[in-house]
Amino acid sequence: MPLPPAANPYADLYIYYLSGRFRPGRDFQPQHYLGCWEEGDFSFLFFTRPNLALVEKTAASLPDVTLIDHYQMTYAQWQGGDIVPCRIGRFTVTPPWFDAASARRRHHRSRSGRGLRHGNPSHHPGLSGSP
Repeated sequence: MPLPPAANPYADLYIYYLSGRFRPGRDFQPQHYLGCWEEGDFSFLFFTRPNLALVEKTAASLPDVTLIDHYQMTYAQWQGGDIVPCRIGRFTVTPPWFDAASARRRHHRSRSGRGLRHGNPSHHPGLSGSP
């Protein structure tokens, strides 16, 4: 029986789509920043709160980086559904906000770290998304 989804702390995502590789340096650590995903010559910045002015300013200061667009959606929309523990063989992968006591004890557990996770095991056609 699937476990109910737990309270996800990332209710909303603010995603900034950039042309170029976003490499601002180690001092770029604004509040509510989850991380950057690079795909080819494009970068996607993820925040839990809107931060368009900062993204525009930082992108303008970097060579060959341009803001293309920005989006707002829920974390569940980004993932394609609720994020729940996933059992793969003897292993159970759980998001950090999930109540670990609810997970079955006979399985080895792996907690995904804090911050942004791109995708989940249920996206892989050979793996089950059920706990």
